[in-house]
Amino acid sequence: MNSDPSLEDDLAAALRARAESVPDTPWSPRASRTRDAASPWRERKPRRVGATLVAAAALALAVVVVVVSQGPATAPPAASISDTPGHLAPGHFYYSLSVSADGSGERVRSEIWQPEPSTGMWLRRSQVGTGEPATSSGRCLSFNTLAAADACTLAPGWANPSPEFLARAPRDPAVIAAQLAAAAPGNNGSAPHPSSAYATLAVLRVAARANGLPIDLSRALQRTAALLAPASPSRNLDGVPGTAYAASPSDGLGAVVIFDAEGTYIGSPAESFTRGVATEAGAPPVKLFP
Repeated sequence: MNSDPSLEDDLAAALRARAESVPDTPWSPRASRTRDAASPWRERKPRRVGATLVAAAALALAVVVVVVSQGPATAPPAASISDTPGHLAPGHFYYSLSVSADGSGERVRSEIWQPEPSTGMWLRRSQVGTGEPATSSGRCLSFNTLAAADACTLAPGWANPSPEFLARAPRDPAVIAAQLAAAAPGNNGSAPHPSSAYATLAVLRVAARANGLPIDLSRALQRTAALLAPASPSRNLDGVPGTAYAASPSDGLGAVVIFDAEGTYIGSPAESFTRGVATEAGAPPVKLFP
């Protein structure tokens, strides 16, 4: 329990001064006499009622000061959090926030808390507009929305990027591009996909959004994107500027990724994306990664 010593000293001095200014108020003669066997009547000494009441008030106020000064527990400052985009302190959670827009223009928020290792219990909270949030949880979180299989049954890789895989993944853009192409949907693992640039960029986006992505690998993914698609200035859904890389298959639907000046994935024109760290699942982030 913590309190402010200077505040308590000032309070005590003020209360003492108040007590000294209160006049003595003796009891009435009838009430101040008691009878006992030794002396039929004995006078009680007058009591300082005012001083007694003020002293009691001082004690009560002192308790209030201590309780208020203690206050609720607060989260540690971000500067004291040693977590990085690719490393968590024990017991902490990777945090990510994706904000997109649905067909009606409503904002869709998706928050994820993911522990390390990836087999731990994750939590997801989604909300459409001002509607009631919905939560889900499980193990082996996958950021690959194209994969129908349980993430716990999928081998770690670019299409199922666990923090452990991302820590040891290659950093050479040419090597990354070849591995992404092999992991593209519909690919047999070696032959190029008919819409190779689009499919490869779609898998790259899965990795770029994953938790546990070290900053050097994020920058390598941006250099890889530059091998797959032309670069152009753009902004994400929240208006944050960056460099966009876009590729379209024959059906006209496109894959777009935007990286900021630091080489961090920040979303697309239809999405804003933020990463950070939280000290517990469901809690606000105590630190956001640049």
